[in-house]
Amino acid sequence: MLRKALPNFIHPGVPKSASATINAMLRTHPDVLLPRQKEPNFFNTDERFAEGLEWYSTTYFAEAENEKIIGDMSIGYATGFGFDTAKRIAETLGTDLKILLTFREPIARAYSQYGMSHNKGQLEQMGFTEAVNRALAAGPKITEEDRLRARTGTYYSSKSDMDAFRWCMYVEPGHYADIYETWAGLFGADNILVLLTDDIGADFQGQANRLFEFLGLETIAVEPDMKRNVATALRYPALRRILNRLYAFGPLRRTLNAPRLDAFRKSLRKRFLTRNYVENTQVRDPEPEAVARLRDHYEPQIVRLEKLLGRDLAMWRSKHTRETCEP
Repeated sequence: MLRKALPNFIHPGVPKSASATINAMLRTHPDVLLPRQKEPNFFNTDERFAEGLEWYSTTYFAEAENEKIIGDMSIGYATGFGFDTAKRIAETLGTDLKILLTFREPIARAYSQYGMSHNKGQLEQMGFTEAVNRALAAGPKITEEDRLRARTGTYYSSKSDMDAFRWCMYVEPGHYADIYETWAGLFGADNILVLLTDDIGADFQGQANRLFEFLGLETIAVEPDMKRNVATALRYPALRRILNRLYAFGPLRRTLNAPRLDAFRKSLRKRFLTRNYVENTQVRDPEPEAVARLRDHYEPQIVRLEKLLGRDLAMWRSKHTRETCEP
């Protein structure tokens, strides 16, 4: 029986924090195998997980040969749609894995995620301040059942589940201390590497070398202008809203999300979504009221993260001082 190829490296996120750049960087290394599909989302999608490890291996890692590193870079693993994902990975693959976490200044990350939902996805209809206020109000009341239900896409048709989405996607992924402690608690601090997007921007090759060395790979030169995601808008927003209304229909959504329809779903996405994308050249700064609320919300997390990482994160605070948040 052939040995199943399974990951020994996981990049669980967080979203909107240089994952596309890291993915492109790693694909240049001859001793790294990443699946053609950028994000398998095996461990955070119950239908996919139910297919089993044999399906996971043959679907995403069938091309594996003698690479030192086989990776799964599904950035949804570190979002708030159920904190069972890290535990599920540890129980399934074991704890001797290399884990990469990338963190971005949390308010900028939240606003970028909001922009994706508002502009590109046409899912978010509220302004940033109202969306943040609703997320912060809903957060303490969200149950594990709410999380597990919302991650199936029920927020397309449910206002209450949309508030769960706002919390789990806009706000909670910026709880970096919680995320670090969750993953380090399961896999050990020695198996965790944290890269900050500030450092990636300032010293691209240096951070690439840190990652390669962490993975036990020979360091190689990387191009500083390799892929980076840009803010996206839509050529025809109404088309996306129509598709969203169709996707809100539960039976259709469940059918389209079936794991064995990946290729078909990718074809539909390319035909109806990707070709509708254009670069958003009119990105505005977030509203001061939302920035002020998020700044206060994230401060305890930043203080804890500084202690966990042993470094000063004043550069995050300087981006959103109290003076710049005044209306």
